[in-house]
Amino acid sequence: MYKPIIGINASFAYNRKYIKLSRAYCEAIIRAGGVPLIIPPISSLNAESYLRKIDGLVFTGGADIPPRLYGERPLKVKDKYGIIKLIVPEKMKSDLALMKSALEHKIPLLAICYGIQLLNVVLKGTLFQDIAAQTKSTLKHLWAHHPVYISEDSLLYRIVGKSKIKVHSSHHQAIKTPGKGLVINARAPDTTIDGVELPRNKHPFCLGVQWHPEVTIEDKDHLKLFRALVTAPKIRRP
Repeated sequence: MYKPIIGINASFAYNRKYIKLSRAYCEAIIRAGGVPLIIPPISSLNAESYLRKIDGLVFTGGADIPPRLYGERPLKVKDKYGIIKLIVPEKMKSDLALMKSALEHKIPLLAICYGIQLLNVVLKGTLFQDIAAQTKSTLKHLWAHHPVYISEDSLLYRIVGKSKIKVHSSHHQAIKTPGKGLVINARAPDTTIDGVELPRNKHPFCLGVQWHPEVTIEDKDHLKLFRALVTAPKIRRP
């Protein structure tokens, strides 16, 4: 019986001598009925070669996207959690190519944490470089658990079947202005955007969440996100 192959973008470790990926992403895909395929963060990566081999794509969490990519200057003040750490340029180039190709070829996509932020930036949206520094929010988003409220007319609601779920959150940045075509489907209690999606007439399955569902797959609400990706309709490959 064929099992859908799901690509996962990896990161660097130890001065770029090694490639790393949390096993939680692989476990989530396997639990959901798919086969994980790790994609290395190499700047010379031929994105379309990988897209020909996969049925869906998970964009994982990571560091911060350079503000120049969404038309802003870096904050001059330190955020309350420490110095902002940017994505390694080689990985940034690789991830941009992979995200753009996945959108162009309508590959089913689940974008998590840094992934939702990259999706937003590729679609010409902007980010809060630091929620605490740029908003009045007092809600803890870094290594925290909190509820999110889901719009009932959304793909996300159709997947989880609830208007409120509890999530594991680990971020200090978030979407400020949604990218072209993106629809907000979830917010945190402080109104921070916690989820977006593209309508089906624009993409068969494109879902972004600011939290980390791979960490809490024992909770069926979060495993459902990966099952939805694994079973998403396949339009075509490049």
